[in-house]
Amino acid sequence: MNDTLSTPPTRLPSVEQVLRTDIGAVATERFGHEATVKAVRRVLDDIRRTL
Repeated sequence: MNDTLSTPPTRLPSVEQVLRTDIGAVATERFGHEATVKAVRRVLDDIRRTL
């Protein structure tokens, strides 16, 4: 049996959940809300494509 078909997909955090972390707050303070949101979305999209 193919394990990738029987394993449920990994649940990634939402953008909001990432922003609420300590590092999310630091990134928002340093780079601004809009830039941080764009970066988090880009990373989450990249991860989704590899799953």
